[in-house]
Amino acid sequence: MKNKENTVSNAGEDPQSSEQDNIQQLIIAIKDQTQAISDLAESNRMLVDYLIQDQSEKSDTDIASNYLDPDEED
Repeated sequence: MKNKENTVSNAGEDPQSSEQDNIQQLIIAIKDQTQAISDLAESNRMLVDYLIQDQSEKSDTDIASNYLDPDEED
């Protein structure tokens, strides 16, 4: 749906060309967004892998000491 504001601001331009430019800009923005989401997902996967590896390297007593014991006094 076109609004009058868009038509007035693009006076003298081919409306179809302007729409094609807008579509191209939208496609580029969507590709950039998709890449950013992929990068975030990859960094999250790497963080989870690191945490899993870190936990597996600790002994059972080290892991148990990570939890708070309400009966424990300092």
